[in-house]
Amino acid sequence: EVYRALSRVRPRSSWSRQIWNFLEDPDMVRGGRTFLRMMSLAIVVSSFIPLLQTVEPPPLSGPAVFGIEMFLDVLFAIEVLVRFVTCPNRLVFCLSLFNLIDVAAGLLVLGLRSLSISSLVDASTEDRGAFVLVLVCSVPILRLLKLLRRFEASHLIIRAFRLTSEAMPALLFILSILVLVFASIIYIVEPRSNIESMPQAMWMTIVTVGTVGYGDIVPVSSAGSVVVASLIVISALYMSIPLGIVGKMFAAVWDDRD
Repeated sequence: EVYRALSRVRPRSSWSRQIWNFLEDPDMVRGGRTFLRMMSLAIVVSSFIPLLQTVEPPPLSGPAVFGIEMFLDVLFAIEVLVRFVTCPNRLVFCLSLFNLIDVAAGLLVLGLRSLSISSLVDASTEDRGAFVLVLVCSVPILRLLKLLRRFEASHLIIRAFRLTSEAMPALLFILSILVLVFASIIYIVEPRSNIESMPQAMWMTIVTVGTVGYGDIVPVSSAGSVVVASLIVISALYMSIPLGIVGKMFAAVWDDRD
């Protein structure tokens, strides 16, 4: 019964089918590709506008930024509504990840508008609480995720990571052992004035394994320098393993994309 409900195609008018094809298959309808590019540009702009409002002084402020964001929000809402009205199966539409992202982004913005918040600056300066600030910071993320629909090969990346996830538990276990062993050695050989605790030694080890090297903690003893140098070499060899697995899986998935 569930399969029948998911596979059922409801009757639609010719206009509905044409509009749906225009939105879902831009290469099949004239002007579809141009509309796709314009919407992608609008999504990128809407994602970066909230971020630019944290710059002092903001490049856009007051009614200008509110008007631009309101126009883009209405545009995105209309697109979702048109997709829902013209879709062949509304149950499948409601279960689609892309549509859920679109709806979540719209509802989040609607909720923030009801609180009279128009930018990240408003949320951070009006002392509305950490939860509201998290919601406001989520707006550009959700808006940018709307681009997943525009990337036709995005499902290939998801499939590649799904295949590599089978090997990740073993790799994470090896990484945990590597971090604990070298953190213990660093904690032993370094003076307490430099490495005060095991968590601090683990932080230094993780930063070194990730080849980030913040420089906030460095070895001061000769033995510590030798240990960290060995860790750098081993980390470079270790990091090539997961990167090679992910690269190989993505290449396999990409070759089988047709």
